Amino acid sequence: VGYQLDENGQPRDYTGDYFLGQASGYGRRVSSGDVRAASLPFPGTPTVDEVNQRLFVPDRTVTAWSGGGRIMVYNIHPERIRTGGEAVAVIGAPDFESRRLGIGPNVMSSASPLADGENQRLFVTDRGNQRILVFDISPGKLTSNPDAVAVIGQSDFYSRDTGTGPNHFSGPGSVTLDKPRQRLFVSDSGNNRILIFDVHPDRFQSNPSAVYVLGQPDFESRDSTPASDTPQIRPGSLVYDEANDRLLVSDSSNNRVLSFDVHPERMTHYPPALGVVGQPDLTTVESELLTYDPAYAQSKTDRPRISSGSFDPDNQLLYVSEGYYSGNRVGIFDASPRAMAEGRSLMVDVIGHVDDNGNPSYTRRSANDRVDGRTHYPRSVALDPVDHRLFTIDQYNHRVLVWR
Repeated sequence: VGYQLDENGQPRDYTGDYFLGQASGYGRRVSSGDVRAASLPFPGTPTVDEVNQRLFVPDRTVTAWSGGGRIMVYNIHPERIRTGGEAVAVIGAPDFESRRLGIGPNVMSSASPLADGENQRLFVTDRGNQRILVFDISPGKLTSNPDAVAVIGQSDFYSRDTGTGPNHFSGPGSVTLDKPRQRLFVSDSGNNRILIFDVHPDRFQSNPSAVYVLGQPDFESRDSTPASDTPQIRPGSLVYDEANDRLLVSDSSNNRVLSFDVHPERMTHYPPALGVVGQPDLTTVESELLTYDPAYAQSKTDRPRISSGSFDPDNQLLYVSEGYYSGNRVGIFDASPRAMAEGRSLMVDVIGHVDDNGNPSYTRRSANDRVDGRTHYPRSVALDPVDHRLFTIDQYNHRVLVWR
């Protein structure tokens, strides 16, 4: 589903404008064998190429918790996007009616994409194969079933080794890009760290070594014990705030999102947390989150999910997904440095729940088995900074909602 946002980064209304993966805003029929150019059996975290107006959506194709080796590419130009529209290309499969898992330059065991629109590259985390593939997505070069042009974390396209060091992973997950400096942050959960790679096109080559590590004293360590009692950086889902040189990291087990200073001149291996979303301060961890108290519901998160496309740097807003049974909503938080540091990062708007008068509701939780343009099971979001649209993954309704 996609939502139109106003100049302040908030939805103009609370009904999706377009739906990808379904023929209408009320359909949810799908099966694991429904593999077509217009279907999305189990969509994953999307990413937007804002330069050429394309949306890249991983399709797990079987179940929400299984792997999925293909990425659907949609034309989302405002004059061309339509409900039920077909993908224009597919990555990781030979055609729209096929699906496969494996290893190689054009096949994956799982896929989580991040678009670098300025340089027309797609970074795809292939967790099952312990690597990140890099694709050239220039319109003149991107055809269905392309080969990757580079790999991060392996020496070649057919290796799947795990390990520590500056050029290996053990469970790579979320990635985010510092676009001005071309730094790629990679959450490496099995090694309890976040690696930073220099991916500037003038210097990038296949199988690069990381230039820095967060959460460990060096590239060979993988200690799971924090260096102090102060909240410190640990691997989680990531998003970069280029306006303030902050890295925002989800700490789902403690129901919060933390921010860290990662400016190159101030960065340390163990940066202290600067601020928090979802808790009143850095030391409090409250877990009674399934409450209907309005004040509580507007300031807390339950197992928050963020991604590389969930932050609006101009308005300093963080879009936080809470799926079943955490609320079935997307909360829009004031994530400015001051608000996070002072523990007053409140939800300024919410998508996914409305009251009987059509106004946003912070207290409702259940999706109530309604399949329409408002209520959904959000798993992740992606912002379109050019046309001010929000794309949300409605996984169990097998669709992407577009809000404009």
